[in-house]
Amino acid sequence: MTKKQWLATIATVTAVSTGTIPAQAATNFTDIGTYSESVQKEIEALTLAKIVQGTSETTFSPARNITRAQVVKLLGRFLVNEGYAKVPEDWETKQRFNDVSLTATDKDLLLNAAIVYDAKVFQGSNGALMSTQFVSRENMALILDRASKVILGTSFSERYKEDETLQASVKDIFVAKAESRVAIEALKAFGVSNVDTFNPKSYVTRANFVSFLHRAFFTGLMEPPITITEAVATSKTTLSVTLSDGTKHEVTLQEALEENLLTTVTFMIDETEYSATVMFKEAELRVKQVEQLNGAQLAIHFNHAITTVGDVSVRGIDVTNGVNMENVTLSADKRTAIVTLDSEMVGRYVVAVSQFKAASGVTNTGFDEVLTFEEDTKAPTISGTEQPFANRVVVKFSEPLREIGTVTLALEDGTAVVAATSFGEQRNEVVFDLSSTAIPANAELVATFVGTSDIAGNLIAPNPSTTTFQKGEADGTPPTITEVEQTGAKEMKIVFSEAIRPVSLAQISVSRGTALNAIVGVMHISDAEVLVKTTDVLDGLTTVIARDVEDLSGEIARQLHAAPVFTVDRTPPVATASTFVMIDGHQYMDITFDKPVYVEEGKAIVSGTYVKDAVTHTLARKEAAVTALDAQTVRVKVSAMSEATTENAQYIVDVAFNGVVSDADVVPTTLKNVAFTRAKDTTENTLKIAVTNVKAVDPHTVEVTFSANVDAKTATDITNYTIDSVAIEKAVVHADRLHKAVLTLAPNSVSHSGNRYMAIQNIQADGSTVKMDAYQTVVDLTENTPPQIEKVDILQDNQLKITFSEAVIGVAESSFVVTNGTNTFINTTTTTDATTATPTVVEAIVTLRNGDSFDVKEPIVLTLNESAYIHDAAQNVLNFDEYIVPVAP
Repeated sequence: MTKKQWLATIATVTAVSTGTIPAQAATNFTDIGTYSESVQKEIEALTLAKIVQGTSETTFSPARNITRAQVVKLLGRFLVNEGYAKVPEDWETKQRFNDVSLTATDKDLLLNAAIVYDAKVFQGSNGALMSTQFVSRENMALILDRASKVILGTSFSERYKEDETLQASVKDIFVAKAESRVAIEALKAFGVSNVDTFNPKSYVTRANFVSFLHRAFFTGLMEPPITITEAVATSKTTLSVTLSDGTKHEVTLQEALEENLLTTVTFMIDETEYSATVMFKEAELRVKQVEQLNGAQLAIHFNHAITTVGDVSVRGIDVTNGVNMENVTLSADKRTAIVTLDSEMVGRYVVAVSQFKAASGVTNTGFDEVLTFEEDTKAPTISGTEQPFANRVVVKFSEPLREIGTVTLALEDGTAVVAATSFGEQRNEVVFDLSSTAIPANAELVATFVGTSDIAGNLIAPNPSTTTFQKGEADGTPPTITEVEQTGAKEMKIVFSEAIRPVSLAQISVSRGTALNAIVGVMHISDAEVLVKTTDVLDGLTTVIARDVEDLSGEIARQLHAAPVFTVDRTPPVATASTFVMIDGHQYMDITFDKPVYVEEGKAIVSGTYVKDAVTHTLARKEAAVTALDAQTVRVKVSAMSEATTENAQYIVDVAFNGVVSDADVVPTTLKNVAFTRAKDTTENTLKIAVTNVKAVDPHTVEVTFSANVDAKTATDITNYTIDSVAIEKAVVHADRLHKAVLTLAPNSVSHSGNRYMAIQNIQADGSTVKMDAYQTVVDLTENTPPQIEKVDILQDNQLKITFSEAVIGVAESSFVVTNGTNTFINTTTTTDATTATPTVVEAIVTLRNGDSFDVKEPIVLTLNESAYIHDAAQNVLNFDEYIVPVAP
């Protein structure tokens, strides 16, 4: 059946059902007046249709919970009255429910129970009707859904599942039992239910049931309600909404959306409430905010979920001592990074965040700002406990701690016990190891903390503070080995059945027959997985034994056995490429293999021939040192595998290897017929330059002095210099000062005067091939924000008043030139209230000579005289092209 046909069926049913209800419905019920007009009409309509009855001639008892017996009677009457069912002939002789006897005095119940049972609308529970029990809302949904099958031929839930255009959002749908969920959603989709929160476990009142029945079968509400087909966030506060009736609406939200975060919002359209889940997408990836959580923690909020935090640095301006990061953790939604530092932050700090990445790969905009942090005076508190394992308890604190303080542990009766304590993965966690046999299983414990302090030194509140927890009991099942996986020729992973305590080399043994394979490394790669490295190759049937393995509940497996069969790749590595490179004046041969190789005192054994000046020579056997570049590439110095003074000679050689092996200890195959031309080596200049002085010359210039003349290419590369929160515009090396680099700072990039961290790297001495050691220092900078003209006002027809953005020095009589249209005024005079004692001013008056005045019909333009030198206290110079004076209309 198509949707159109089904809705036509509903329309027919509605017409028939409505036809049985008197047009002027009225009852004598006196207790329904507090309900809405629509509910009163529904009660009156079904009462007069003899489908529902009152509890007396004048009362309906609308707030009373409806029983299963009352529902059976109501539905039975409805089905028979509307012609959807007949009274069974055997209703008095055939029992349908085992708790409704044929001899029951309530014949009305017996009759209607047979009707609804045979119509498959009401089947009971395990054969029982349980007539006195109340009906829950989730069961009501099932009853109405079954009734719709009888009445319409297709149930609400069947039609809902068939029609993908029907949508329903019920916030507490998963609270309902599974079998009722589709029925609940279907009632919402067809408008029988009109609430977002259904409360499936609540009982149905008599008024509720009448309303549901009326909306289901006596009105046209089975027509799907108008719903949202599309909602798009066009800005942080506006949505473009398309409804199922085809209309489009612009909606303004009361609260702004967060960028790139799915958010459910509620809004009104034509006095109807709608909700939608939307996202305002911002392509640029950036730091939204940096927030101080306490004296030692920052929250860095991003506008996207990120995959990599990147580089974070926090450096003091008012204090020269740096702060070091202990750790950086991401929040569950990946949009906030919590940075924990090792010391308190007070005052101004440069916070720089870079190289952070999002899964979407959007453009990263770095963050580099000066922030002011307040002193932390808030005391730490105990925020809760967690028990990840039976004999481990983690006490959590409101912020990171400097000192755990004095900790005592006692049983519930006050008996002191001892448990090891330590910081957890974070410094706001203290871990109690309760594995001591002196602490009985299931014991209630009281932990007391005295003198515990946060990073800022604030003592815990209250001091002392206590918390209680319990030691668990052993789970009764010791750990087992579930798998042994070979991860390399000399490496395997042992997987245990559950999380275990750390194991040592002494607890693992590996043997083949009677031959032991010594263990050289044991590393936990998860709570239940251990990586084991051996001296010899793992090959064939092997015995693996793990001894005294303890799970985290205290159960110990004294000896665990496994007998894996290992296989190893014993094919020799093969060179797949050989290239020749010049590095620092020397020629090298790089050889790449088809698999990883290991170098231990590696040698290349070289033999062959070379041609020099058209004469062919035999190359005496050479042994050249081999060094590893990466897992599959090695390097050999060509001068060690060739004859001296053979520049430009053509070589053809074979290269064998010693001390270079695969992970199965197999030597690579000999590399045959390698041809190359011997290049000329040059003497290497290995002078390593150093910084001897750094000073700020003025607000715009920093001069770096080196211990020797610099390589100009590296010294003028501005990426080799960083100053916290300051942009470097260029770096210059002057011919008369080759041991210095002069850095120009970008205007307006030094917003505050004070110390900044400066880093210098990668600079080389002139002619040298060696880079300097990374260098860091503190440079005292002066703010370099130049003064500006904030505004110019016309005081009179021959006078202007100039207001500067800050106090300036050096305003002279002839500092400014005034042009009016094509006329440039001469002999203008600039005056201020500056004195010898107070030379700074924030205002100046420019007066035209006697007889001159402004023509306001022409533009009035102010420029700076070429000889003017106006600056602020930090020597930042006022400079502008022109200022057009606004003229009032």
